Amino acid sequence: MRIPNLLCYLLAPTLCLLAAGQAAAQTARPPIVIGQFGFSVGDSTGGVGTACSGFSCRAIKWTTTVNARLGFGIRAPKNSRYFVIVGPNSNMCATVPGFLQQWVVPSLVLIPGVVNQPEPPLSIKCFGWYSTFTIPVPPSARGVKVSVQVVAEVTTGINILQPAFSVPIDISVR
Repeated sequence: MRIPNLLCYLLAPTLCLLAAGQAAAQTARPPIVIGQFGFSVGDSTGGVGTACSGFSCRAIKWTTTVNARLGFGIRAPKNSRYFVIVGPNSNMCATVPGFLQQWVVPSLVLIPGVVNQPEPPLSIKCFGWYSTFTIPVPPSARGVKVSVQVVAEVTTGINILQPAFSVPIDISVR
C-alpha cells in the first residue's frame, strides 16, 4: 500500500514509515542459500538471528531479562524436522560428516519440532514456512548464560534433504 508523500507529511509520519516497511517486507525477499536456513531468537524488545540463510561459527549475542517471553523462530522448507540444541557455551566449531555447516553448541537439551506454519502475510518471506515457540524466562534464570543452535533438514537439491546447523546464538539473562 503506497501513501502519497504529501499525506505522510500532513497525517502521520510514523504510520507512513510503518506502511512503507510493510510494503518492503511483502516485496523484498532475502537471498536463500542452498543448505542454509533461518534461526532467530527474541523478546518484546527485539531479536537477533538470520532470516533465510547465513552461518558463522561465531555466535550472535542476545541479552534478555527475567520474566520476558523468549521467542524462537525457525524458517526452513515445509515439513523440515529440526532440533533446537541448548548447551553451556558456543566455544567449539566442529565439522560433522554428513551435516552442512559446523556444530558449535555442545548438547545438553534437544527440543524437537517440525516447520509447518505458513509465514504471516507481512513477514519477511523466505521459504514460505516457519515454526515458532515461546518460553518464559523465570526469575531464577538471572545471570544464566546459554547457547542455542538448530539442526534442521534442508533441501540441497531436488528431493535431496540433508541436516544442517544454524548460526549459534548466545543468550544472557539479566
